[in-house]
Amino acid sequence: MGNTDQHPHKPNGNGAVEHYEAIIIGAGVSGLYQLYKLREMGLSVRVFEDAGGVGGTWYWNRYPGCRFDSESETYGYSWSKELLQEWNWKEHFSGQPENERYLNFVADKFNLRPHIQLNSCVSSAVYDENEHCWEVQVENGQRARAQFLIGAVGVLSAARSVSCPRRGRCPVRGAVGVLSAARSVSCPRRGRCPVREVYARL
Repeated sequence: MGNTDQHPHKPNGNGAVEHYEAIIIGAGVSGLYQLYKLREMGLSVRVFEDAGGVGGTWYWNRYPGCRFDSESETYGYSWSKELLQEWNWKEHFSGQPENERYLNFVADKFNLRPHIQLNSCVSSAVYDENEHCWEVQVENGQRARAQFLIGAVGVLSAARSVSCPRRGRCPVRGAVGVLSAARSVSCPRRGRCPVREVYARL
């Protein structure tokens, strides 16, 4: 296996390429599941994650009211009876903080962290027809190759600008900058929150 810490790697001075049997882009719900299954099969795997922690959508999105849109139990991993018994959802529609805690719990319980490289944004992925493998490059210049490449970035990973539904004086401007990129939002008012109304329309 290659270097297994979760901090940004420095590019190899000699241009060396790391080799794995599989590379996964993204350490969210799908990425963690794929990592678990591939490791269970005995494959060498590296996960590249842009964020500073695991969780994917539930790491990045922290806007008011961010939560599951279905019953919490339907989002839980069902491949481990022990996990199902150990974790008790506190809400019927769980909110972002608990969702993120759950995914961190899973990463620790199944010892997935050694195979995850955080703060590592993939800048390119090119298939080598001659070698029959993928070469992935991280923004810091690090390169890695694998026969299998799994994109697990999800559909909510791109930043989206917020457009205010009101003309003139916008109650949200200043509180919200970018959905999914600003990550954290503080509401300018107590009680009835105008920020929640905007997000509900997105």
